[in-house]
Amino acid sequence: MDYEKEIQYFDVNDQPIEKSAVLAPGSYVRAIITGKGNYSAETEVYFYLIDNKSQSIAGATIKLRDQEYNGTFITPGPEDIQKASISVNRKTVNLVYGRDDELYSVVNNLNQGTAKAVYIGIGDYAGYKTVTFRIRKRSVAANWIEELFAALGF
Repeated sequence: MDYEKEIQYFDVNDQPIEKSAVLAPGSYVRAIITGKGNYSAETEVYFYLIDNKSQSIAGATIKLRDQEYNGTFITPGPEDIQKASISVNRKTVNLVYGRDDELYSVVNNLNQGTAKAVYIGIGDYAGYKTVTFRIRKRSVAANWIEELFAALGF
């Protein structure tokens, strides 16, 4: 079922893209779809264009180590990646952070619980992979001496 709509396309710099434009692989596109007639509301969709030579990291295995609550937003670094690999032509290939993928965003990363990190493919890789990691409660027993000395001014 089709419906009345208007679609506008924008590049990474928020410049309009003509519907007839030919875009290169690696281009980011934001589409805004607005309902018309009997349809209302507006939604945004983001695309990352890949060529047929790029491998999507959506099927990759990325495992992050658990973090300990520290009262600040926790952003995993490259040292927190325990495993990052992907199957290419039936062979397991290790992904190298900064060459094959990079961290794009992190959500729900302030308090104890499950946080999400989104990695995007770069170089020969494209797409994205959402990975969860745990933020563990901070142990009072492990930290009480440090906090006691700080409170006493030492």
